[in-house]
Amino acid sequence: MEPDVAVVASANGPATALAATVVHDGDGSPAHAVAICELSDGTRCYARSTHDDSIAAVLDGTWATHKAQLSDQGDGTNDVRW
Repeated sequence: MEPDVAVVASANGPATALAATVVHDGDGSPAHAVAICELSDGTRCYARSTHDDSIAAVLDGTWATHKAQLSDQGDGTNDVRW
């Protein structure tokens, strides 16, 4: 079965984050944020961030009101920043 929306492996540029959460280490400290992002052409991608400011944006909810910026890391992951 084909997905209703295409998911791409790599992405660069502005995007809209549709969902985001923070993954925590075993000691309870934030490790990284993960997001599902929609690109301008309607495709979607997965992304993550280890940037403190982006993790804070997910924790406090401000990610929902700001455009995401994606960059393909060349290793099969996309970095997201708010």
